[in-house]
Amino acid sequence: MVKYDPRKGMYMKNLIVYRGDDVDFDDVNNAAYMARPRTGSGFDYFDTSYRSGINYVPVTVYPGGDLATVQREVCVVSCTTSIQDVFTRISHKFNQMYAKKDFLHSYFCEGMEEYEFSE
Repeated sequence: MVKYDPRKGMYMKNLIVYRGDDVDFDDVNNAAYMARPRTGSGFDYFDTSYRSGINYVPVTVYPGGDLATVQREVCVVSCTTSIQDVFTRISHKFNQMYAKKDFLHSYFCEGMEEYEFSE
């Protein structure tokens, strides 16, 4: 998992998937309509609408597992531009470590060559 601030970015695509019993398709569409961005994304080529789906198959859990049995669940998958901060931070930390040659010996023991890091 990564830590990022979703308020700093813009949502480009969104998907809401409902699962379980007693899910009304009109309710799903209304929720997606209410969650849509009120302003444009700033990009004319992005469709910022929400997609939605319903799965009427009951939720199943592993017997003896630590998850509770529920009647309904929802999953939201979003693509946002704020994730670029995470990749920028990871790249910066890698470059700092590579400049000091930290932990490279661990990779060399596994058979990697130094030129593979600079590609």
